[in-house]
Amino acid sequence: MGCRGSVEPPALGSCPGPVELHVSGGSTPIFTWQPACPMSALVITTNPSDPGARQAALVWEVSQTDDANRITPPVRFGIAPPGERSLPNPAAPLQTGATYRFSLYYRGTLGGDLIAVETLLTP
Repeated sequence: MGCRGSVEPPALGSCPGPVELHVSGGSTPIFTWQPACPMSALVITTNPSDPGARQAALVWEVSQTDDANRITPPVRFGIAPPGERSLPNPAAPLQTGATYRFSLYYRGTLGGDLIAVETLLTP
């Protein structure tokens, strides 16, 4: 698996410009992003656009209990950085050939999580 994705988000506070995602290959990829701004959540779901799918199902989520922006790269699939919660724990394994939706969120200055970058992954 490997991919790149970029979305121009609204102002991220101390994070200037668009966020670019990098994903390493393999069944336990490493996620990095530039600029390496702290984020509030990393979420991987099944792709609801896949044939036969009805809705997205959670594969793995890493987040802060208080939704603060503290998640920094790199993050390895299935291993939550210290102090962060992981759902489910352990993560459901990624299936070769399946398509997943990857979303990286940040906590906005007015509250609520906003998408910093979103892309599709296929291991």
